Amino acid sequence: MGDPAVLAFIGALVYSLINFVAYLLAGNWSPVKKMLTAYVVGVAIVALVAETQWGASLVFFDVALSDANVAEKIILGLSATSIFNAFTDIRKAIDNTDTARVPTFGGGGEPPSA
Repeated sequence: MGDPAVLAFIGALVYSLINFVAYLLAGNWSPVKKMLTAYVVGVAIVALVAETQWGASLVFFDVALSDANVAEKIILGLSATSIFNAFTDIRKAIDNTDTARVPTFGGGGEPPSA
């Protein structure tokens, strides 16, 4: 069995991609657009940070971010985004009052005022 952190990263990515496909097949475009944007931004931020001075000091699975290849950076960016998606799903399941509600992606309403 592998490193639990690697399994968590891969598991979160699989969970997130399954949700993405489910939203896509259901024609629920707001979460599809939001997830695609989050994936692109996640990968872009990982690639950007890898090019900074901090890239050498950030080590993931025994590889410094500055030394990671393109595929590793993409997987890391997708996985990091997916972990936050999973935490968001957990928060939504616990918070049934919608206190952290945001507008749908691409318009469609404002969040409730506090």
